[in-house]
Amino acid sequence: MSDKKDAPLPEVGIARVGVPYGLLRRRIEPGYVLTNGTVLLECEKDTLGRYQGGAGMDGMYIKIPEFYIPIFSENGQIKAFQQVAPENYLAAAEMSAEGNYNQIDGMINNEMPKTSVIDNLKQCRAESHAASTTPRHESER
Repeated sequence: MSDKKDAPLPEVGIARVGVPYGLLRRRIEPGYVLTNGTVLLECEKDTLGRYQGGAGMDGMYIKIPEFYIPIFSENGQIKAFQQVAPENYLAAAEMSAEGNYNQIDGMINNEMPKTSVIDNLKQCRAESHAASTTPRHESER
């Protein structure tokens, strides 16, 4: 007998193509509003083709840790979406909170690694040595 958590999630229909967006400057953004109220924006699609879910109202949305994949009809059109579980719940939390998507690495809102003091000292010594071995022109003496 299959475990219920391993069973695929049901398809969620599309209530609307195009997402009303913006509080003051209203516009329609490319994406989908699902029948369960989840918003999927084209600009929130990852490299694997999964859409990150959004929730909100009045044209303002926040990311939620839910991902959906499109279900296609025979003619190649998107007919519905299916929720998928992220491989790693920490990655899902990080994707919803990370300010810099090129830092998806298991630590939320971290910065680029800084060079160590030792590495900086070695670089300064190398630059100093290179400057001292470079021949000087008569005008510089």
